[in-house]
Amino acid sequence: MNTRHPLCNASWFAQAKPSLIISLTAIVLGGWFVTAIEVASSQDIFIAEAVSDRLPPPPQTPDVAQQSPSSIFVPREFDFQAPSSNTPPTVNTPSSGNLSYLVYVDDASSPTLEQVKQLEPQAFVRQYNGRAVVQAGAFEQNSNAEQRAQELRSAGVVARIANLNTGTDTAFTGDSRTYYVVIPDRRESLPAIADQIRQLQQNAVIDVSQRTQPRGSHVRVGPFSNRALAEQWNQFFLNSGLSNARVYYGR
Repeated sequence: MNTRHPLCNASWFAQAKPSLIISLTAIVLGGWFVTAIEVASSQDIFIAEAVSDRLPPPPQTPDVAQQSPSSIFVPREFDFQAPSSNTPPTVNTPSSGNLSYLVYVDDASSPTLEQVKQLEPQAFVRQYNGRAVVQAGAFEQNSNAEQRAQELRSAGVVARIANLNTGTDTAFTGDSRTYYVVIPDRRESLPAIADQIRQLQQNAVIDVSQRTQPRGSHVRVGPFSNRALAEQWNQFFLNSGLSNARVYYGR
């Protein structure tokens, strides 16, 4: 006996409920829709692969660990503190190693020091060769030392120049001819006349010496830088009772 499938029975299909028919239709259509989606997805994958074959590869991102040290920014720390005030400033002091010529006066009395300070304000009393002297300057060149000694000589102060390298020590004479004030008298009277002149000098320091040459015994005062200064001192001595005083030009 042949049994027919219910779906093949037209009468059965006709007699089926509408809800069953809708369900079967949805199953058929749903299967087709799933198939269509799978085909579309396959086409999209193929298109994406085709496009990716035509694009250049993405750039490589460098590894931070492989970057050179110079290309890596490292923040720096700065100290804005003020410098310490305990650091003493550098002071450049002139060197005295080349000051080879010493000009000094072989008399450390206060009047001599004050007179020398009129020419050299920085003059001072120091020890030289075991005795107290007035230092009137120290120089690199002998010519500068002679100029200072001449200035002192013009003021009536006899200076000496010492070469500190060789140890030589000489009195500065300059021009051997100069102006003096002389007071001629007997030899036995010369010491008293010399003492009187020293008292009259007060704070002025002028060399006073007793001599017998030239032209006999006399007291010599000076030297003086010019005739006018010698004349002033000569007049002063005359007014003080030394009637034999006169100006002398020579050695």
